[in-house]
Amino acid sequence: MEVFYLTVFGVLAALAAGLELTKPTDTTVIKNVDFRRFRNNYLVVYCLMMGALQATVAHSCGLPHPPLATPRSAGRAFRRTARHQHGRVAGRTAQ
Repeated sequence: MEVFYLTVFGVLAALAAGLELTKPTDTTVIKNVDFRRFRNNYLVVYCLMMGALQATVAHSCGLPHPPLATPRSAGRAFRRTARHQHGRVAGRTAQ
């Protein structure tokens, strides 16, 4: 399965590189300083929000800390959380 993902990643990376190299050189460059400042601030805030979301989701779902997680322990935590939050139906489907 790992070979499949590496192959897909390689093909998509080659496709992206090919599209990047074949694009015309006369593309418009954004020279407006106000827009660049807005874009950079937006990206910083977005990255901070996604990082905070990632930290809270792992904590609220009861998943173990990512470096210590194994597929088996994460599955057990998911099933335990599903049973706790959604009753027997979700707990049975999670198994």
